[in-house]
Amino acid sequence: MSYRPTWRERLEDAKRYRGPAIAAAIVLLTAGWALWWQYGRSGPGPVTAGSARQIGPAAQAKAGEVARLEDEYRQALAAQAGEDRVEPLLGKLIAAQQELLRLEPRLGAGEAVRLGQWEAARSALRSRAAAKKSADLEAEAKAAEARGESAAAAAKLRDALQWQREANSQAPTSDLKNMNREIRLAAAVALTSAEPLRAAVAAAMADGAAAAAAGRQGEATLAFRKARMLQAEINQKHSGGRSADTALLERIDGELETLRAADLVQEMKAKEAAADADAAAGRAEPAAAAYTQAMELQRKLNSAYPRSRYATPDRIELLLVKRETALSAAGWTALAALEREIALRLQLRQPAPAAERIAEAMELLRKTAGAYPRSTLADPRLQKRLEFLAVRRGDLAALQGFVYARVAPIPGFPQRLMLKTEVPQEFFLRVMNSNPSRHEGRRLPVDSVGWAEAQEFCERLGWALGTKVRLPRELEFKAAAAVAPASVWTQANADNRSQEAGAAPANAAGFHDLHGNLAEWLEPAPDAPQVSAPLGGGSFLEPEAKVRELPVVTVNRRERARHIGFRFVVELPGP
Repeated sequence: MSYRPTWRERLEDAKRYRGPAIAAAIVLLTAGWALWWQYGRSGPGPVTAGSARQIGPAAQAKAGEVARLEDEYRQALAAQAGEDRVEPLLGKLIAAQQELLRLEPRLGAGEAVRLGQWEAARSALRSRAAAKKSADLEAEAKAAEARGESAAAAAKLRDALQWQREANSQAPTSDLKNMNREIRLAAAVALTSAEPLRAAVAAAMADGAAAAAAGRQGEATLAFRKARMLQAEINQKHSGGRSADTALLERIDGELETLRAADLVQEMKAKEAAADADAAAGRAEPAAAAYTQAMELQRKLNSAYPRSRYATPDRIELLLVKRETALSAAGWTALAALEREIALRLQLRQPAPAAERIAEAMELLRKTAGAYPRSTLADPRLQKRLEFLAVRRGDLAALQGFVYARVAPIPGFPQRLMLKTEVPQEFFLRVMNSNPSRHEGRRLPVDSVGWAEAQEFCERLGWALGTKVRLPRELEFKAAAAVAPASVWTQANADNRSQEAGAAPANAAGFHDLHGNLAEWLEPAPDAPQVSAPLGGGSFLEPEAKVRELPVVTVNRRERARHIGFRFVVELPGP
């Protein structure tokens, strides 16, 4: 086994090398300090007289030139000299520094940093100058555009864009770049360059429309084809600009397709016109046949020329409506005649014959409305009247008997009969199938009824009587209440609620409760606001003195309260 010395023995053996190693380290440190003193003590700086002893004669001469030029450059900056003075000095300084570094590469990083700083300063000068030139050119372009010199304006905009690009490319820092302006100018240049094409498209479109309106199909086709070609060129060359318009290209295609569909459109319109003439003359079957042919032509047009202006499913629906209207004319005419006969029978108080005609009318209505639901002759109000009468057909005699037993002529108005009492709840329920009253009782007057609901009641009752029924007018109401009865329902004796219709004594004209009990809706004057209506007579909530004045107040038509009711007037036909 070989001998291995201990670490103590190794240290003793290394003592003989300690002196030479220390001396070598001192030499290296001294050399490094000297280099730092010459080139790095205070960062990069100019070549000094001390360092010049380390470079050759040519480099020494160039270093002197650099120092002189740098001094001139700094003096120009201090004097705020213009760019035309500063930039040439910078150019000479940069060229001299580049030559110095070529002659003496050993000068190192400090001199290279100085070179970079001067180059950045020159780039900043050039960037600012280019940006100013761009701004000036843009202003000149706007002035040229205002003078109507479009070509000159476009040229100056293009130059302004190039100078802005130069400014952005030269900018040594981000704060000197203006990319938004470059993008804006590029968009403006694209729009300007496309303007002549856009104008040509507009002109071709106008020519095509004028030719089409004059019936010159061939000329119109050529014009629209030209417009399409030009717009396609715009879309291709300026796809990212505002001039590109795919929707306009589609519209032009639609105009071309409309021209190709012209013969089919004319044939369809001729069929429709013939059908309209037959329908106006009452020739339903020929009209229906012609409308059917027109629909088939429209379907063909929609399928073959889907981009045509005349291609629309709405046209088929319109023709279908016309066809059903023509075929339903006889039915709706017969229904109107039946409805007039029914009204006359009811007016003459002949409910039984009227009921027979109501049944006949409902059967015809079912057939006509069911077969031709799109007909424009359909009369919803006539249908509503007939449906009400059909439901009340068995009760018509009783309704008429109730009314005519309880009305009296209004003094001074012999052809107008007014209900002697306020409408009782039992009668309101028979007509309306509802009872809004808060104080319920079959013989009590209906209360809490709105003006519109009172109007609806009158209209329905008029259908059952075959004559007009409405709310009283203020003049009629006051004529009927000219003399108040001895006793009226007021705040003093009504126990804060309405009393049975007709329980208080009638006045001299035979009417009850025109004064007191419930305030009653009246018919507004023709020029009255649409949101309000008069209430007449006062109510059980008011003092007797006030009620005997027969007050008439105006309230909102939507008003509903337990002290509000109504009565009605029947207008008899003239002799």
